[in-house]
Amino acid sequence: MRQCWKFLTGPVPAVRQQEERRQAELLTALLLFIALAGMVIWLLPFLTHGGAPWTSPWFAVGFLNMAVLTVCFVLNRRGFYRLSAVLVILYGFGTIMVMSVLDGGDSALRTLHYFIAVTVFSSLIFSPRVGAVLYIIQIAGMVLLALLSPPSFAREIIAGPLAFNILLGVPILLVVHFYRQREIQRQVQLTESETRYRSLVENLRDVVYTHQPDGTITGLNSVVEQLVGWPRQAILGRSVMDFIHPDDQPLAVSLFRHMRKGESPPPFELRLLTQSGAYVWTELKVSPVMEDGRMVYVSGVARDISERKQIESILREANQMIQVVVNHSPLPIVALDLDGVVTLWNAAAERTFGWKEREVLGRPYPIVPEEKQAEYQEFLHEMIEHGRVLIGRETYRKRRDGSLVDVGISGGPLRDAQGTISGAVVLFEDITERKRAEAALRESEERYRIISELISDYAYSLRVEPDGSTVMDWITDSYRHITGFSWEDANAIGLHNLYHPEDADRALQDIRQVAEGQANAGEYRLLTRSGAYIWVLLHRLPVWDAEQKRVVRIYGVAQNITAHKEAEAQKLRLALQRERLKLLGQFVRAISHDFRTTLANIETSRYLIERALNDETRQAMQPRLHRIHECVERLSGQLDNLYTVSAVTDPNTVPYDLNRLIEGLMHDLAARAQEKELNFVFKAHPYLPLIAVNATELARAIRHLIMNAITYTPPGGAVTVGTRLVEDNIEIEVRDTGTGISPEHQPHIFDLFYRADASRTIDSGGIGLGLSIVKMVVEAHGGRIDLESTLGSGTVFVIGLPLAPLETASPPTT
Repeated sequence: MRQCWKFLTGPVPAVRQQEERRQAELLTALLLFIALAGMVIWLLPFLTHGGAPWTSPWFAVGFLNMAVLTVCFVLNRRGFYRLSAVLVILYGFGTIMVMSVLDGGDSALRTLHYFIAVTVFSSLIFSPRVGAVLYIIQIAGMVLLALLSPPSFAREIIAGPLAFNILLGVPILLVVHFYRQREIQRQVQLTESETRYRSLVENLRDVVYTHQPDGTITGLNSVVEQLVGWPRQAILGRSVMDFIHPDDQPLAVSLFRHMRKGESPPPFELRLLTQSGAYVWTELKVSPVMEDGRMVYVSGVARDISERKQIESILREANQMIQVVVNHSPLPIVALDLDGVVTLWNAAAERTFGWKEREVLGRPYPIVPEEKQAEYQEFLHEMIEHGRVLIGRETYRKRRDGSLVDVGISGGPLRDAQGTISGAVVLFEDITERKRAEAALRESEERYRIISELISDYAYSLRVEPDGSTVMDWITDSYRHITGFSWEDANAIGLHNLYHPEDADRALQDIRQVAEGQANAGEYRLLTRSGAYIWVLLHRLPVWDAEQKRVVRIYGVAQNITAHKEAEAQKLRLALQRERLKLLGQFVRAISHDFRTTLANIETSRYLIERALNDETRQAMQPRLHRIHECVERLSGQLDNLYTVSAVTDPNTVPYDLNRLIEGLMHDLAARAQEKELNFVFKAHPYLPLIAVNATELARAIRHLIMNAITYTPPGGAVTVGTRLVEDNIEIEVRDTGTGISPEHQPHIFDLFYRADASRTIDSGGIGLGLSIVKMVVEAHGGRIDLESTLGSGTVFVIGLPLAPLETASPPTT
């Protein structure tokens, strides 16, 4: 019934003002009431007295009345409610006047009483001025009617309807005017409030919307056009489901089901369709509007969270990358909270210290020995309280089995999103091998010093004058062999100038100390005739003269420790190099399997694609397929190089014919040289003896040199490989006419990961390991490698390998 009444009386959307809508609704209701009442009054006499209604003169009047009311109803329903109201008033006024004239008597007078209804009705529909004008017209009409009527009838009009309308009309107009003013003020306030609300909604950065229970969108602010790109009018009237990502629609349906029960869901995230066809992430807050226990509509706010989602995605990828690095790191990584409880324990920490991750997470730090607790607390205090970064602190820690391991500790503070320190992360380096090497080096040095005290390379004597000055007394001839200077030369140069400038003052101070009667020893650098310096260990002993009560002579013995110093430095470099190679080996083993598996998958996929293509397509795509195959081979080769670098140790050698080894390499690489039309020649020594080598590793090294020569020699050039016998060495020469190597690159050409060309291509690429491998393999065989290159003229590499004590000559190479 309510819906039917709303349908009959509800104003059309064209009527927008709230007061106008209420007036239009009132007019429609009045029209329906008048029509219904008129029909009943019109038909009632005929229903009670009988007879055909169309035979009565009132039938025409009633029919005309129904027609006019119908026209007014239609006009009102189409939005012309003011025109409809004027017609109703004029027609009603005229009808009442006509009925009064036709009927006369009491019935007419009673009818005139109801003119006040016209005043009330017009006041409700029109402004107070219009109501007052109509009221004056009514009074004037009644006065005119009284003047034109007989005196008796005029007196009845004046005493009855006229007085009734005068007495009631003014109060009614005042009451209606007050009511209208109050409604107008309320409407103004409502309009201002609505204007502020709309302004607020339009200026929000978020989308504000409403939709019906069936999902039809009924309201949107302009921000939606910035969010999804659709014009606002293109969205209004459509279902919200048209814009929700298919994967998110089950969530939306579930939430709508709860909202129909009056429940407001918590904020949720959905992807909305944009005009471009992409989807944008939004966060929605919705609330159902209920009336009589049922949902009338839904209001909501949608916020663009695409940037937040992108940041979350970046953070997620970064965290995944960090997790991969931590999990595959060859070094132990441990994280602690502010209380020293373990929050991170990677696989390398498990291998180094023995505890599994599940055994230490959420528990106190287990690896600190009792005697190192104070040191540990100091480290933790520096990182957490002061925010310092520790690098290379050497100490030892405890394994699960109780054994101790020497470690180098590097660490720093962990900070949360606000920058507050929330813990610390520590990275360990197992330095056990390095410590052993250093201890062995110290032990070796100590032994060497003991022996040096017994064996000297030269001896000398200084005469101490009474004033404390010293004069060279004598020196053994071996001094000449060591330094190239004679005794006379040494005296002419002066004792102070024989020492390195950095050692001279210290040496003279030590001599003065001996002259005062205290023996000492020291290491110094002495000048040689070539201008270079050698290291010597000098032991000095004072000779006391009891009569003179002073030191009169200083005896000294010197040992040339240059080789020892170089060996000491070499051993340290070797220890560090082995440590680096060990770390590199751990890294290579960690990644090699995954990389090789991936490369195998790529090569298999390339092969399957090649098999699946028809002949025409395969022929068109063959260069690209071949390029993929070359890239896979190149990457596999680089992995082999990495593994070779990490695995180079003392080689297992057997006697081998180098001519045969190189002939095999020349045969394998001939096709590559032929592609560039190079003059590719091997000049073999005819009677080259066998030599103890690891053929596989040496072949890899020589192959690198030949491949480099082919790569960097322009088409039409020459690459020549030769072998020769020089004293107790076999030399292998690789000569090309290529671009050459500039002088500034030559000192570093054998360094790991060093490349003379800054730009890499697929054809000439690499990671700078080839020549490093060559040098490491050659040095592992006790040999050497020399380089001679002129920019623009070519390069010559010469490998020299020492012969074993016993060899047998190989037959001539044919």
